[in-house]
Amino acid sequence: APVINDVVTGGSDIVLNGDISNDLIAAGGTVTIRGKIGNTARIAGGTITIDGPITNDLVITGGTVIIGKNASIGGDLLFAGGKLSVDAPIHGKILMTGGEITINSTVDGDVTAGEVGQLTLGPNAKVNGNLSYTSANKAQQAAGSAILGKNEMHLSEKNQENQVASFAKTSLYKLT
Repeated sequence: APVINDVVTGGSDIVLNGDISNDLIAAGGTVTIRGKIGNTARIAGGTITIDGPITNDLVITGGTVIIGKNASIGGDLLFAGGKLSVDAPIHGKILMTGGEITINSTVDGDVTAGEVGQLTLGPNAKVNGNLSYTSANKAQQAAGSAILGKNEMHLSEKNQENQVASFAKTSLYKLT
């Protein structure tokens, strides 16, 4: 039966198959969401799978996060963590930072990433806004993916330090 209010839950293994009419706050080792969330979801965990629609925003942090094809995010996606895979439409913007991030769906707004280890746009990725990210690695963009706005990469500070050190070594070598 659907829950006609907010749900706040925590535990080792959390599986929510039913619908929730309002907000969800969940924290656990393994979190799986298959039902519809009627408002905003805030989730933290080790391994998180979202496979149902979320009406508004999804705020999520985890080691491995999978937003499956049966999901949809009606608002914004805010992510911080290790690995993120997005195979569902995001109707707002994405704000994220993480190790390994793959987007393989439509994002109606901008995609903005702080420090990212590797950003990949799969063949079904379509960013209707701008893409802006900071990384030591250029984003991998599969054939078929599209960015309709600007595509801006900013070198991470670590990479900038390496480039400055390399330039300094080369310059000193040429002087001697």
